[in-house]
Amino acid sequence: MKRGGRHETCKVCGKDWNVSLQLILPEHGYICPHCRGLYNKEVHGEKSENKRSGARRRKPRRTSGSRD
Repeated sequence: MKRGGRHETCKVCGKDWNVSLQLILPEHGYICPHCRGLYNKEVHGEKSENKRSGARRRKPRRTSGSRD
């Protein structure tokens, strides 16, 4: 089996990217992960400014001297 990858050029930013040999290239051309992420942000918008807003809160740290 052949090892390694191949290079494709992003149709948006024009940078070369190392892609998998098994990647099936879409008809419209390759779009890199960076440009795809920017596009998704534009289309779907940010859900909230703080992505961790719904995350669980951390337990407060203990001070080094107390063991209550």
